Amino acid sequence: MKFNFTGLNEQEVTNSRNQYGTNALTTIDRETFWDKLLNNAKDPIIIILLFALGITIFLTFLGYTEWYESVGIAIAVFVATFVATWSEHSNENEFQKLLEKASMIQVKVFRNNHLTEISINDLVVGDYIRLQPGDTIPTDGILIAGNLDVNEASLTGESEPVQKKFIPENTSKEHSEWDNHIFRAALIEDGEGVMKATIVGDKTRYGQTMQEIITAEDRLSPLQEKLIILGKHISTFGYIGASFIFVAFLFNHIFLQTEGGLTAYMLLSTGEIITHVV
Repeated sequence: MKFNFTGLNEQEVTNSRNQYGTNALTTIDRETFWDKLLNNAKDPIIIILLFALGITIFLTFLGYTEWYESVGIAIAVFVATFVATWSEHSNENEFQKLLEKASMIQVKVFRNNHLTEISINDLVVGDYIRLQPGDTIPTDGILIAGNLDVNEASLTGESEPVQKKFIPENTSKEHSEWDNHIFRAALIEDGEGVMKATIVGDKTRYGQTMQEIITAEDRLSPLQEKLIILGKHISTFGYIGASFIFVAFLFNHIFLQTEGGLTAYMLLSTGEIITHVV
């Protein structure tokens, strides 16, 4: 099937790019492996395990527990943190590779009265794009020529193809409805046609979904929020408990184990005081 469209000229492309931007999706700088490892170490569960490790080490020095119990908790903390970090880092790398691969797609577009191929990222609002079976729709727009069977599973989860029928550009908006609206990332199973780009980049449905996926990593689940609060409470009680223990040991050495009480204790050198307390 042959289609002929004049398309945009260079000045119109520049004006559209300046007004609406390009079809490139925004990416964010990813954390390095070590930064992610450090952040994961601040996880409430890890804090709880570290608190338990501190208590176990303290009890080991007092002779109430065996050394291997502390080693076991330390290994558990390390493995849990390292494995989680490695998994997240690997998944993010794979996700980034998919985005890079998607940005390398070439699309056929009418410009300056010619059909040419450009990068998917260089599309602008107003471009006329040639579509064929097997193509992935490169941006959101309207079908202005031809008819398509489109698989929108990547957007809606529905595996059944949806028929898209062209409606001429001069058709009034109230008559167009959604039959000729097509969206980025949908797959063309059958048919040929030409679409006009109306939305590009992050503002497309696919772009909004990708941004939600990226930003979702920074949002905490209700369970994580509760664990953070629990971790803060445990830290607070830990500091209070450590302070009471220190005061108790100090009281024991000053008033119970040192002859002469506080007066005699004050005459001791700093080194002797530390030795007594420890």
